[in-house]
Amino acid sequence: MARNPLVPASPRSRHSPPRDFAYRVFPWHIPIRYERKVENYLAFVQLASVCILLRRHFRMTSTVTNAWKQRAVPVSPADGAVLDTLIPTLTYRSIGSYADTTMCVAFDVNPHPTWCSIYTSYDPARMDSALLWTNLLPSTTYYWRVATIFDMSSPDRLWSEEWSFQTAPAGGVILPAPNLVSPVNGGAITLNQAILNWSAVTGAVEYRIYVSEQGVSGDLVYFQNTNSPLDVSGDSQYLLPGHTHKWYVVARNDYTLGQPSSTWSFTISASSATQALGRFGFR
Repeated sequence: MARNPLVPASPRSRHSPPRDFAYRVFPWHIPIRYERKVENYLAFVQLASVCILLRRHFRMTSTVTNAWKQRAVPVSPADGAVLDTLIPTLTYRSIGSYADTTMCVAFDVNPHPTWCSIYTSYDPARMDSALLWTNLLPSTTYYWRVATIFDMSSPDRLWSEEWSFQTAPAGGVILPAPNLVSPVNGGAITLNQAILNWSAVTGAVEYRIYVSEQGVSGDLVYFQNTNSPLDVSGDSQYLLPGHTHKWYVVARNDYTLGQPSSTWSFTISASSATQALGRFGFR
């Protein structure tokens, strides 16, 4: 009797299943009933992959659709404006109702800036002001725009219209540095004594007070229109007992940020831990 071509040749045929258990010609001689299981599994994997791709597609489409409704609107400086300052305030309006949205402002001397240097939280129908941290170059054209970010883990940004402005020429008044008064430089104080004092600077319209923990990057920045004492004891979550903190002050006029003061330091005494607990009602 002729050998069935679908049945493996000897000696494997001696170990093959009964004849009603058909085989296909595969290198591994997979029984057809198991092969069908494999095919069904592969079909399921393919279907699941298609569903995932479709889900991603529709989510991306939805994000873009929402983004066009959510685009921020630049407000000032007006597009193409020639300014009389080197430290402009960039103002824009956020639109929509997505509470978990982040806004960021990008500006550069080159068109289409993409590096976000200022981040703000979203607030529907609010006028946001982005305060620059340094003076810009004189007589220079800058381009700026605002991005709406729905997911900080995603590289996607929905950009507003791009506007430009030109900064003031050089030669304006640059204010001198304020003089720091107290707490005494290098002294130890309690949390309740964390009140910063400095001298007034003639012509100043704003003071920026920078406070940071020694050895830690990043500053807490406070803004005041006068040189009245600044009580920072309310930020006890940052002013930790036993830690040393640095601070300095910069005065601003309408033209530019002035010279920074010298940097002083103070240390919050360990006894302030009890004060902090009492402040938050954890007695």
